[in-house]
Amino acid sequence: AELARDNVCAGGGRNQRGHDGGLSASRRQVASSSSTNLFAGDALNYRDARNGGEDATSIHHHMTQRRVLRAPCSRAQAQTAALALLAALLDAGPPRVEVTSRVADLSGFRMEYTVARAPAPSGPPLVFVHGSFHGSWCFAEHWLPYFAARGRDAFALSLRGTAASPQAPARSIGVDEHVEDVCAFLRAEVGEPVVLVGHSFGGAYVQKVLERGDAPVAAAVLLCAVPPSGNGRMIWRFLRRSPRDALRITRGFALKSAARDLSDASALFFAGALPDEARLRLLLSLNHPTSLLGGTALVYGSDDPLPAPTPPQPAWTRPLASPLRRQAVRRYMARFAADSACGLDVRDFSKKLPNRGGAEPPAWVRSCPPILVVGAEQDAVVDVQAVEETAVFYGAKRVLLRGLGHDVMLVPGWEGAADVIGEWLADLPGSSAADQGQQKGSKRLSR
Repeated sequence: AELARDNVCAGGGRNQRGHDGGLSASRRQVASSSSTNLFAGDALNYRDARNGGEDATSIHHHMTQRRVLRAPCSRAQAQTAALALLAALLDAGPPRVEVTSRVADLSGFRMEYTVARAPAPSGPPLVFVHGSFHGSWCFAEHWLPYFAARGRDAFALSLRGTAASPQAPARSIGVDEHVEDVCAFLRAEVGEPVVLVGHSFGGAYVQKVLERGDAPVAAAVLLCAVPPSGNGRMIWRFLRRSPRDALRITRGFALKSAARDLSDASALFFAGALPDEARLRLLLSLNHPTSLLGGTALVYGSDDPLPAPTPPQPAWTRPLASPLRRQAVRRYMARFAADSACGLDVRDFSKKLPNRGGAEPPAWVRSCPPILVVGAEQDAVVDVQAVEETAVFYGAKRVLLRGLGHDVMLVPGWEGAADVIGEWLADLPGSSAADQGQQKGSKRLSR
């Protein structure tokens, strides 16, 4: 009944990339290497890293008792059985967390939000605020269950004007409307101090919530966020470095080409960082999210010099090189199109920037809760100078995720990006011992 006896590899001593995946001797007995690799080694190694590694002896016992595969068998039967085994392994691990969609009635406006409740909550809840072209789905896919499984109730909003929280009639939304909706949600649905996490323009809304000063915010994370001075200086920097990149940003957001053009969507949000073709084929066959089997991001701490971005990938390694990679990008483009019908009134926002050009930060900055500023090295929307500007303005710690694109919660490496936030929260004064222990365990697994 062993897969090894039937010459099917469910992990093997060496995986697709040709390096030792760290499998134990007993695991190699269960799944010895063969020509029928099925690119399963990466999936098993991934679950080991994600869940601390299920004991290989117990897996051997489970496989033997259940008679997963009987000899002799055809190659097709072997592949089907191996895929079924991989699906079971991908679903194993920590207790499953239910992610549900709900609607909050905020004084007549109905806002959709997604929530994942922790089995044993520890520490303030996390509330995620998305940016342009996105909705609550961008956090619900990975981060909500990830943080809930680690002891944090996690909420993600779909702001006014998105497909899930439509604005009728369709129009541009003022920044004050978004800020009021966020504050109203915190009062009506959470009712306790939260960790507010804003991505991209969602980071700008979080800054405006902090400026307003009447929301129960225990800590804030600005994730690839628009800096306090707005995006005008960034556009000029992109224009000086590369007119082509500046044109892509303008075309992608102002003309909404990121919702229609594969190249623009890939470059702006993912920086080419999508799973390799073998992983995509496996995930599509298992009906798993296409970015699930990602690696871990390397990080630069606040004491490290900010590096220059690494050179762009050669054209043949970019995600548009195969139908499967185009399918992965299109999967998100449909979301971008649906969530970009109503955009932010940028002219209105430019008059209400958190940093209006004063020599010193305004007084409200000094009363802000702890803030973490996170940037991505390959971000094609928010550059490293903007990350540094934001950190200096708030006197905050900053971290740069090496090799990641703008949508750090979706691209491969999302687990490492989430761990950066979790570890920072665990180090804050007042963090519970349970919270710190969970993050230390998560840190060991992710590395």
